[in-house]
Amino acid sequence: MVWKAALAAFVITAVAVTLTSGFLFHQSEKLLLEAMGHEMTSTVAGKVSELDEYFAEVRHDARLLAEIAPTRSYVNACRNGGVDPATGLSDEVWRRQVEQICTELVKDRHYLQVRLIGFADGGRELVRVDRDPVDPSGAVPVRATGLQQKGERGYVQAGRQLAAGEFHVSPINLNREHGRIQVPWQPTQRFVYQVWPENASEPFGVVVINTDASDIVSRLQFNGNFELSLTNTAGGYIYHPDPSRRWGFEFGREEGLQYDHPTALQAVLAGDRNLIWNDHDYDAHVGTVLTPSENPASHVVLMLTAQRSAVLAKVTALRAMTGLIAGLIILAALGAIG
Repeated sequence: MVWKAALAAFVITAVAVTLTSGFLFHQSEKLLLEAMGHEMTSTVAGKVSELDEYFAEVRHDARLLAEIAPTRSYVNACRNGGVDPATGLSDEVWRRQVEQICTELVKDRHYLQVRLIGFADGGRELVRVDRDPVDPSGAVPVRATGLQQKGERGYVQAGRQLAAGEFHVSPINLNREHGRIQVPWQPTQRFVYQVWPENASEPFGVVVINTDASDIVSRLQFNGNFELSLTNTAGGYIYHPDPSRRWGFEFGREEGLQYDHPTALQAVLAGDRNLIWNDHDYDAHVGTVLTPSENPASHVVLMLTAQRSAVLAKVTALRAMTGLIAGLIILAALGAIG
């Protein structure tokens, strides 16, 4: 009878341990996934803060250039026969000062181009400084016949329609020269801000800063356990850990986040900032939409993905650990019976 009682005790212990370990596994799995969600949310928040700071810095530079005293004096000189009434200095004197400020911006911020464009004369470039194509740390002023009319370009027309204090920011795309994508590829984004003369009823023109959007990509380098991507709101990859998957939308390729993780993309665009699980797989996502300006085309999606293999590896390891502990307890109980 003793062995029967011992066997019964063993069976009860085994069942209790199995049920308890199962309960603990599910509770631990829940905590594990919650911890993963918090880590992903924190990572996204950090990258959002970094990119928001970058966009704010460019907007600050555009506003400063539009409103700084030499720009205002140059504009006043242009509107008053070539002489600034307040200082008596010529438009050329002030133009060179504005050009020097643009030069310093290109050098310090590594911008591709900084311009002052007037709405008169077909949207003529009045001041233009390009990044030196030979020495990226340098700058090259463009003068005389090199200054072009840009009035028909969409960003100039959008700049004309801005309300006071607003910015127009273009989509991030690959720069084009004469209608063709520049080689090697040069990601860029334009920030546009109006320039107003004193006591005027309409703007004089716009400041346009062409950024090197490679700076954004460099800020997205990530060595964690997750996959970080940046897309336009249609899902086209601007940044992906696999370089071959970037910029497919520029060449009409049917690829992007809208094909890889459509449920997650739509959820983020709808405002979901929580951990998102795909219906058709075990991938987990946390994402957000960044808005550099009111222009919807400038908005981008930052998405962090924990791939199925990474999630299952954590769960499998937890299941193995829980099973090992349960097995050891049962063996101990069996040894006690013996």
